[in-house]
Amino acid sequence: MRLIEAAVVSGLLTLISANAVGNPRPKNGNDRPSCVSEVGEGEYLMSNPEGAEVDCLFLANEAGTLIRLRQGEMIVQRETGILMHGTARIYTAGIPFSIIGDQAHLIEPDDVVDVIVEGDETLILSKEGCTGVTACFESEKHKKSYFLEQGDLLVLYRNGVVYAWEDAEGNSRISDGCSQANSQSARGFLWFLLLAVLLRLRRRSLRA
Repeated sequence: MRLIEAAVVSGLLTLISANAVGNPRPKNGNDRPSCVSEVGEGEYLMSNPEGAEVDCLFLANEAGTLIRLRQGEMIVQRETGILMHGTARIYTAGIPFSIIGDQAHLIEPDDVVDVIVEGDETLILSKEGCTGVTACFESEKHKKSYFLEQGDLLVLYRNGVVYAWEDAEGNSRISDGCSQANSQSARGFLWFLLLAVLLRLRRRSLRA
């Protein structure tokens, strides 16, 4: 399981190059149009198409919160980001910064977190340090909190139900009788992401 997860994250979040850091600029050194646009006072839209050759980078605040968007769309403010869809890695450098996944679940990392919003699922990997997650159910009054240690992987449905929760060794942290089924579902989800990465890399090699 962890080998699959590592391959997925490595493929999706490879450190390739920067596009926009700080205030958005019309062009970068490669004459690529900026992937960051200002949509309101102190509010920015990061956008990177699927299959983009480079990641979109944006420094969210002076404290040093760095957003790396592999693909998808994310709205960023000084202390909050909303990942609407796609794949992002957030480096907080210990500075408080909240990410809303799928416009529902609140994610609060201590250091570095990977977030993927794909279909009805939000995948959260506490890459470095610990991460707090508040899952919001369809009823706004019903919420559940999770504490992810470094290396923990949590997958949530859009409605707040847990898809899977595993530690760094791939062991399920769900104690109810559905843990095995949830774990198998998560493996299927990650296999899907891995296949997408491999197909993308194959297309790039054919174009090269």
